[in-house]
Amino acid sequence: MTSPFKREFHLKQHSHLLHFQYQQAGACLRATELKPKLDRFLIEHHFENDKSRYEKLLIGYIESKKKEDEEDDNQKKALNYKVSIQSSNSLNSYEYKGMGGNSARTGILYQKTKISVFSYEKELLVAIEEWMEPFLALHNFGFRQSKGFGCFTLEKTTKQKSFEKFLHIRFPYFWRYQLRPGLGKKDAYLFIQEEYIKLKRMNERHQRKKPKIFEYMKGQKPPITWEKARIKDALQKDHPKIFEHLLRENRPDNNLERSEPAKEEAKFQYIRALLGLAEHNEYRMDGSGGLKKIQIKIDDKAGNIKRFQSPLQFKIFQNFVYILPHPIPSEMFDRKFKFILKGVPSPDKEGRDSELFELSTPSADEFSMEAFLKHALKGSGWEKREPRNV
Repeated sequence: MTSPFKREFHLKQHSHLLHFQYQQAGACLRATELKPKLDRFLIEHHFENDKSRYEKLLIGYIESKKKEDEEDDNQKKALNYKVSIQSSNSLNSYEYKGMGGNSARTGILYQKTKISVFSYEKELLVAIEEWMEPFLALHNFGFRQSKGFGCFTLEKTTKQKSFEKFLHIRFPYFWRYQLRPGLGKKDAYLFIQEEYIKLKRMNERHQRKKPKIFEYMKGQKPPITWEKARIKDALQKDHPKIFEHLLRENRPDNNLERSEPAKEEAKFQYIRALLGLAEHNEYRMDGSGGLKKIQIKIDDKAGNIKRFQSPLQFKIFQNFVYILPHPIPSEMFDRKFKFILKGVPSPDKEGRDSELFELSTPSADEFSMEAFLKHALKGSGWEKREPRNV
């Protein structure tokens, strides 16, 4: 007999899950990751951020306690239910190379995954039943989740129209691409990786073609060019010996690196930060003098921002790939960053590192994510989806 205090949800997995304990047998979707996300989702969408509606449903709620300190309040953001997750019958796995600080991670695809929710709070069980389907459609899980790993839906979510309706709960527009029939899960990831490189990074596989964000900012009035050209200018001026041993592919090409129309001077900005902020950039050397690469550290001048995840989230559903554009936080616009050459002393200052220069990110008036994606994805098979399309 099914308990009245328990609900079960059967999931379909659409992309490999990269677990942080990927070397451990039986690693699967973690309840410790899913529950906090589901809590926040329910508070935002079901309870509409109205604490008076969900306060009594929090773990440890004491009605007689009139005032809580900040620490207690943070602890009580957890809603009063328990989650357990079971996965079985691994269909396949694939070893993905170049995963951050690890040489490889194993992506796992399960045939069956079941989420069990237990609570004595009937209101919570009803809310979870109502919102579990859109919650899964909007979230990815595990490592590298922004790049399309860890995509799940309920088994009953089979229609693309329903799936896209859920996406519109959070995104007024998004983009989709239909993959060729028969492509495997690893092929979908390789496609996503290639598309993201086109948007943000120099494309080594296509004659070192500049990224789409470079092209888009170059076309602004006045034109804006990227930080990479400014880095090379600074190295050539202040560290000529290092510049001399940069690999040729890292040397500046003024016709490509900059935008210098006859009547307008392009300005340098830290444009790639708006698609995700890394802690440093690396440039390969020719090996002369023992240096194989140099590292440019990037610090927020105000000291508040260490990392900023890409606002572009990739989703996989059946044989479609989606790009979901999250809002860029206002503090990332027109923000100043310091560029520092690590491990190389400045010619005229003491210290182990050299501060090269400061650059600001574009302002909100200078960068529109919607306009950028329209420029970047035009004519490449991507289709923009808006509520009227569903």
